[in-house]
Amino acid sequence: SAAPEPWLPVVEGGDPIPVPDVAGLAPRAAVRRLHAYGFRVTWDGSGVITGTRPAAGARLLPGDTIRLVARGRGG
Repeated sequence: SAAPEPWLPVVEGGDPIPVPDVAGLAPRAAVRRLHAYGFRVTWDGSGVITGTRPAAGARLLPGDTIRLVARGRGG
């Protein structure tokens, strides 16, 4: 099998982990990254991800929901 991506966390127990910064990623890539941390994901908008709610760095438990905020090309 393929080696894990270097950004994948090792989640042990139920300790809070920081929300990764996914700004600038395509929505699908951002969702995959957040799912790898064990978070649930919803999103607003379309296009490139501009941030998350709660913001990157906030500490959440795996299973918590993060909302992606995206900005479409049309403005």
